[in-house]
Amino acid sequence: MLGFFVVALDTQIVNVALPDIGSSLGGGLSGLHWVATGYTLTFSALLLFAGTLSDRTGAKRAYGMGMAVFVVASAACGFAPSLGVLAAARVAHGTGAAPITATSLTLLREAHQQSRDRARAVALKPPGVSGDSRCWEDRSHGTSVELLA
Repeated sequence: MLGFFVVALDTQIVNVALPDIGSSLGGGLSGLHWVATGYTLTFSALLLFAGTLSDRTGAKRAYGMGMAVFVVASAACGFAPSLGVLAAARVAHGTGAAPITATSLTLLREAHQQSRDRARAVALKPPGVSGDSRCWEDRSHGTSVELLA
């Protein structure tokens, strides 16, 4: 859950900070556009691939690889000397965020073997989050929804 929270928070922080980023690093509107959307574009493009990677390598390993890329990209963003470097680091950020998000429901499922505990854990997860389809199948059969009602 912490990984997903960091991924979601990162997008909001950058959107709020865009005016300050523009004044500090210079560059035009198109550069700021790439800082804002480079992350989400890469993230959304790699989300399905990250799910496949998780299936083939294991959720923990995919999550770890994603978190490692995300942390290194965060450092690169923090130390970026120019808008171009920041935009490139944001693309790397999106690359790391995809496996973090894609594996989050799988890791919740593995951590909570009891269906009641799993239902609570999934209910705490923010809506609109993609992840392991098996958890959503459990919901469609009424297991999670029924226990929460």
